[in-house]
Amino acid sequence: AEYMGIFHLWRMDSLMLAFLAFRSRAQLAKRRQLAYHIMRSRYRKALILNAGLLCSALALAVGSIRTRIKLHSSALPPPDRASIIALLNSRDDPSWITLCGFPRDIFLQLHSAFAPQFLRAWDGFFHRSEPRRHGRPASLFDRASGTCHRVLLLLLFFFTTSVDEKVLCLVFGVSPSSLSRYINIGMSALSRTLKRLPEARIAWPTAEEMAHYASLIKAKFPALLFTPIGFMDAFNTRIWSPGDRAAQNVSESAWLAGTSSLCLYAPDGTIIYSRLNASGSYDPAWLFAPLRNRINENPAALPPPFCLLADSAFPHTKDMAGRVVTPYTQTEADALVLKGASTQKVQRAHLLHLQALQVRSAAEWGTRQVEGCFGRLRVPLPVDYALRT
Repeated sequence: AEYMGIFHLWRMDSLMLAFLAFRSRAQLAKRRQLAYHIMRSRYRKALILNAGLLCSALALAVGSIRTRIKLHSSALPPPDRASIIALLNSRDDPSWITLCGFPRDIFLQLHSAFAPQFLRAWDGFFHRSEPRRHGRPASLFDRASGTCHRVLLLLLFFFTTSVDEKVLCLVFGVSPSSLSRYINIGMSALSRTLKRLPEARIAWPTAEEMAHYASLIKAKFPALLFTPIGFMDAFNTRIWSPGDRAAQNVSESAWLAGTSSLCLYAPDGTIIYSRLNASGSYDPAWLFAPLRNRINENPAALPPPFCLLADSAFPHTKDMAGRVVTPYTQTEADALVLKGASTQKVQRAHLLHLQALQVRSAAEWGTRQVEGCFGRLRVPLPVDYALRT
């Protein structure tokens, strides 16, 4: 029936082309090309639909769900001959950045701090005070040498991609149960490792750092009427739909669903403030509230003339006037004209609006880098807050 439908659609497209024969040849060629692409797209969709239905019927006829999701280690390549070994033996930094987000030398530095934490977490998971002397040895790390390169690479590969776990099993040569164990234990060890690394800290800048950030922005935009030190933006990540109705009301709204996060980016790409994984779909003003209180209680945290750049959804009036600069909204622009402001004041406000609109786009680039580097954010996160963090 699908194929007959495609055939009839093709006949209709042919009749349409016949009726347009009085048009010019160039326009007729475009119509023919468009009709060909329409027919080809519909035919491809019909083939994909039929193939999916046939595969589903065949899978249901083969056995139960338990049979169809099993993956034995005998069907996988040995871990020492898995495809990820080629990357470990390579020194090509672009390949390392593409697959795990770090160059090779940074990866090795992170591994030197991660390995002791992982071995301690592995022993604590199995409640062992001494190394195990019997049974099959662990496949992704060597306890004798204390190296866990493949475990760390598995975690980074897991964070920076959105592939299924069965693909990770094939790439690293481990069974699904072992893969889940490595990810769960490795994430707790990596979290403790990053908390102890000074390079991984998100810290508020000092006065000297603020002056440096402001000079970087001024060098790019010398005619700015304000002195920003960073760019602020909020973004949303999806989660699975909660089973509890009250949790659904918190995490879903009429225009947004998931969890909300806020990041403040320095001009060199450093994240200098963040509020991550806030349960529920909240507006940027609510996410900005802790930083707003911090600035009001301690004026030295953001001394004049420094300010932050954000969009119009963030608080930028009253106590935040001059501290948070945003593009003008249409309502604010109309109010400025209705108040009878002078031509010079209106022109200055228009120039400030254009400058803020141009410079603030860096916040969108920063958010895109966060969401683009960590492909796992494109997959719905767990409902449980503890698991998301």
